[in-house]
Amino acid sequence: MKRRHYILAAGLCVFASLCGCGKKEQKAESSTEEENVTVIVLDNDKVTLTYTGYDKEADGMMFTVSNKTGDPVNIYFGDVAINGETIQPLFGPELEANATEEDVCMIECDKAVSVLNGILFIDNDAGETVGHYEVKDVPLSGKAEASGDQSFTLKDGAVQVFDNDKITIAYTGIETDGEGEDAETCLAFEIYNKTDELIQATFDTILVNGTDEEPSYMTEALGHTYGKLLCDVTDPASIKELTASVSIYTAEDELIDSYSIEKAALK
Repeated sequence: MKRRHYILAAGLCVFASLCGCGKKEQKAESSTEEENVTVIVLDNDKVTLTYTGYDKEADGMMFTVSNKTGDPVNIYFGDVAINGETIQPLFGPELEANATEEDVCMIECDKAVSVLNGILFIDNDAGETVGHYEVKDVPLSGKAEASGDQSFTLKDGAVQVFDNDKITIAYTGIETDGEGEDAETCLAFEIYNKTDELIQATFDTILVNGTDEEPSYMTEALGHTYGKLLCDVTDPASIKELTASVSIYTAEDELIDSYSIEKAALK
């Protein structure tokens, strides 16, 4: 399987868990959108996760996290839905055995979501995943409603290049990924998942100047959200029509289906 785009940031995960979201260094006082919020998001034999509100200073959603295991672990959201997009926060505490940490910023966003959907991961101190749990339609406020099926809206300037009963693919332009010597110029796409379950999506090949190239990255999208996919090809500006093959997989890396795109205009 190809690498997920957020793997490039995985080396920063430990640092991010220490810093939390935004630029916050110390606990802010009385800065949550909703005071005295206590919502148990997940509770099992390994972890208890409690939402405690949105912190404006931290620009993120705050949690109390309890490690119920007898071993040190790192607990974080691998995927979470924010405003219809699946993102990979990768913020989370490293906890000793049977330890609890309060006021942890685990999801950086402009404002709190009213309903939480995501996948929580637990890694051991060797970096191996020992548990992952779906958080689905958990209401975080009294006004919350289940997310349901949200339609996908093309952004200004975006072009739809593929659509069927499982996914919609929109081309959104050319973006630079990374900085300095590691910077890459990439084709950017949004892949909307019409199914109820998380999918992984990747371009197997993209035709560039008569040669099929194999982009490195894949993206993930929770049910009825979209994931952003960057494609690192040699000459993205030369591509005026998209000829490509794309595949989607389950969360367990099982192939769902593959599709062909023939000369789809990008403008």
